[in-house]
Amino acid sequence: MDGAKFDAVNDYITNNIYHSGTWDSLAYNDQFKAVNNCITNLTVYLKDYFPDEESIPIVVLANQVVWFTRIDDSFLRAEMGVTYIQMAGVMITISDKDRSIAPFVMDYLGITPDPTTGGLPRRKVARYVHRRIGTPKSVYREEN
Repeated sequence: MDGAKFDAVNDYITNNIYHSGTWDSLAYNDQFKAVNNCITNLTVYLKDYFPDEESIPIVVLANQVVWFTRIDDSFLRAEMGVTYIQMAGVMITISDKDRSIAPFVMDYLGITPDPTTGGLPRRKVARYVHRRIGTPKSVYREEN
């Protein structure tokens, strides 16, 4: 990523996104890392839409960056498999949702969230076996 793209993202966030306090409080190096990380996420998870860095619009990248910087550590724990957190008698259940892509980006691209995970729709792979009675693989054998 070049400095011009970073400046464009920073200018867009400063002028257009109201709830950007987490972004504003980051040091320059952390902001730069966040933009690079978001470029990688968008080109990996949405490679059909953004095959390379140049194809990502500034509005998409800026909103993804703000979403990325606002992710709470509980979401990071959920990615590692934590299902609930309890502190001082208060228990928070973390749902199994994919929050890697910002809701704004999904709406912008017209992607309908997966009803189960709430994130990107994933291809489901399954195998169905139909076993007929009397075949060698049948759990039911014909008795003669």
